[in-house]
Amino acid sequence: MKFRLSDEAFLDHLMLQAGPGAVVATPKYAKAGHELAKRMAQLL
Repeated sequence: MKFRLSDEAFLDHLMLQAGPGAVVATPKYAKAGHELAKRMAQLL
């Protein structure tokens, strides 16, 4: 699927919902969601 993004935060949110098997095809955003997930895990 292709999505138009309003900003990088939206992509982070989308990737967190999609789960650990989700992959971003655009190299610039390949790590989307990963940093946010790490920060959230540290708060738990």
